[in-house]
Amino acid sequence: MAERLDAFLAHRGHGSRSEVKARIRRGEVRIDGQVCRDPGTHVDPGADIRVGDETVADGIHEATLLLHKPVGYSCSHDQRESPTVDALIPETHRHLPSERAGRLDRMTSGLLVLTTEGDLIHRLTNPRRKLAKRYRIAYSGRLSSHAVERCAKGITLDGDPRPTLPAKLRRSLAAGGLITRGQERCLYVFSAAEFERVHDRMRQAPMGDKRARDFLRMFLAAASDEKPDSQNRVTIPPALRAYAGLERDLVVAGIGDHAEIWQADRWAEYTAANEDAFAELEEEVYPGLF
Repeated sequence: MAERLDAFLAHRGHGSRSEVKARIRRGEVRIDGQVCRDPGTHVDPGADIRVGDETVADGIHEATLLLHKPVGYSCSHDQRESPTVDALIPETHRHLPSERAGRLDRMTSGLLVLTTEGDLIHRLTNPRRKLAKRYRIAYSGRLSSHAVERCAKGITLDGDPRPTLPAKLRRSLAAGGLITRGQERCLYVFSAAEFERVHDRMRQAPMGDKRARDFLRMFLAAASDEKPDSQNRVTIPPALRAYAGLERDLVVAGIGDHAEIWQADRWAEYTAANEDAFAELEEEVYPGLF
């Protein structure tokens, strides 16, 4: 891959970009025996490059590096955020136009993949690949007994009204789904396939029945197609947020063929009100289930 002459020399330790440009303009650099004074000249692999009497080694043209990023280093290309992980790349590879496959926050340590292969970057970072990632966290303070359960059910992040989906729902909703009004002032979340099945059953209801018409209107009119983003967050339309009274703390619960989104305090009230009747409901609604 052709590279600018000034970048070629700077990446191989012959000075900063401005210093290298000055040396080129002074006629100190030759390409295949000919003096070159243009810093923007593109150098092909294998060309004979000399600075004075010193031959510049061509070096490696492509590579994939597995790098352990320590705490305190930024993954940014902006040198104003130094120190950056560029400082950790071996000298023999710093000239390569490598990119990071993802990034880690400054105060996070872990594995980074740096590569010159665009296809590899795509395979590692494209959400459609569904590549699993594992993170280990250190928690400062006392961890609530409910913390793991809350994370598994989906959480909201500071300043972001979009809830993250529970891990067990992400695969079924990866291609998108529908959010609509639910009963007891919660929201129902269906995968596209499950929503079609529910809709088919609804179409069998007698349209001469006003209750059936009212239910269909309330259920379908507010339905919104939503697709999780790369961080598995979903956007809830304002009208649906208002219907369910959603604010900061939410509960996302898997309920058989769908999920439900509740305002946390309303969910707590609902479960508290129904706990006593739970055992009797099983015999009445699902006789012989257990």
